[in-house]
Amino acid sequence: LMYYCDSGHYLATSQDGYDWALKQEKIIPNRVDCFMTLVHDEVRNEYCMFYRNKLIYHDSKDPLRQGNTRMMARIASTDLWTLWDGMPTTVLLPDEVDKGRFYNMPVFKEGGVYWGFLEQFNEDPELIEVELAFSRDGFDWERLPSRPRMIPVGEAGTWDDGMTFASDRVIEVGDEWWVYYSAYDGYHNEKNRTGQLGLVKFGKERFVGIQSDPTGQKSYVITRPLVWPGGDLVINADAAGGSMKVRVTDLDREVVNGLTWEACVPLKEDAIRHTVTWEEGTMAGLEGKLVRLEFVFEEANLFAFLAE
Repeated sequence: LMYYCDSGHYLATSQDGYDWALKQEKIIPNRVDCFMTLVHDEVRNEYCMFYRNKLIYHDSKDPLRQGNTRMMARIASTDLWTLWDGMPTTVLLPDEVDKGRFYNMPVFKEGGVYWGFLEQFNEDPELIEVELAFSRDGFDWERLPSRPRMIPVGEAGTWDDGMTFASDRVIEVGDEWWVYYSAYDGYHNEKNRTGQLGLVKFGKERFVGIQSDPTGQKSYVITRPLVWPGGDLVINADAAGGSMKVRVTDLDREVVNGLTWEACVPLKEDAIRHTVTWEEGTMAGLEGKLVRLEFVFEEANLFAFLAE
């Protein structure tokens, strides 16, 4: 299945990936700048796309009425093979912290989370860089407070010092997430520029983490109440220079089954998948019960946890 633009946006199919039956179904009636990605929303049982909205206030003769074409919007349909004729919903707006405007946002889902590679479009000079955005439902998006660039442009004179554009997914290779990106050695408004492909490697599930106190003091993370699905507690954390322990408590924060910090075997290494164990007691018998996970760590970073 292919999704592509030719004035409108169409679906096409192929049996072998070489010969394509084009224009089989138009799903977006108007042209939309940049490349888009389709994501299936399992909760709403619909297909959705995140793009720059040009269905509202697009007026080529009046630039003052084109401001919201730099906002990110969501449009969806329960049927992939039909015209998506609904109006889009704005989901991300540039604010006073942003230097310019949004250019695009490839989106994919991983671990029940929508991940967006938000492309920041600076106006002077016209450079483009990739920032991370994320959402639980595809409507309410969050960004890191300092707005760090996930894939920044390179230093002056390098092959990617003008613009960077991320692909629409991660490739899992061992304990790493690989993100391919395209980049240019010139700005958006420059004609004499060359595009090339690059690769950024992250630790698996390590786009975002919680760092311990930089002065070396103990740090704590307490989750909201969770319905434990069963299995062992597995954490993704880097404690190579310190340590991390976990205890399990109930709604009143009373320790469950003796799963205390004192009895927890500490993590003291960098591990993508570390099974938490205690000298006495296990997670067995907690399936379906409300619990909290309480982490205590120093000189360490916590990235993710799961039941396995």
